[in-house]
Amino acid sequence: YSLAEDRSTLLYSRFYADPRYDNSFLADIHELNLKTGADRRITKEMRVVSPAYWNGQILAAQTAGQTRALVIINPVSGEVVKTFSKSPNSTLITIQPHPGGEANAPAAVVGKTNGIQGIWFEDLTKAEDLFSRSPDIVFEDASVFDPSWDASGSTLYFSSDDGDAMNMYAYD
Repeated sequence: YSLAEDRSTLLYSRFYADPRYDNSFLADIHELNLKTGADRRITKEMRVVSPAYWNGQILAAQTAGQTRALVIINPVSGEVVKTFSKSPNSTLITIQPHPGGEANAPAAVVGKTNGIQGIWFEDLTKAEDLFSRSPDIVFEDASVFDPSWDASGSTLYFSSDDGDAMNMYAYD
C-alpha cells in the first residue's frame, strides 16, 4: 500500500479470484479516500501490485509470466503509461519512491537478477534498463524486504534475512 503525502488517500492492491480457474488470481489497484471512505478501482484485470504514488502518477509491479516489470500508471484512466525495460533473468519485487515527490530523487527498487536479490537506487526519470548493474545494497545468500524511507528521505530502512533471524537495517 502507499499513503498519499497529504494523508487523504491510500493506494492498495486487491486480488480477485479468477471465475474459471482454481488458485488463479488477478490483482488490481484501488484508491481509498480516507476522509469519505469511498473506494475507487483504478485498474481492471492488469495483474498489478505494490502501488506507490510518484510524480502525480502511480508506480506498480506488473506480473507478466513468471516475472514482474515496473510500470507507470495514469491514476485517472488506469492505463499503463510506461513499462521499464529490465535485464534478462530479472524481476521487480517492490519499489519505494523517495519521499517529497521530486521526480528525479532516487527510488529504492527491490529486485532479483540471476538469483541475487538486492536494492538499487534509481532516478526513474533517467533509468533505461533496470537491474543492468550490480545492486547498491546486497547480502550474500540473503534477501531484502520492506524498504521504507524516513520522512526526510535521508535514511532507508529495510529488513533482511541475513543471519539466523530477520533483522532491520538503516542505510544513510
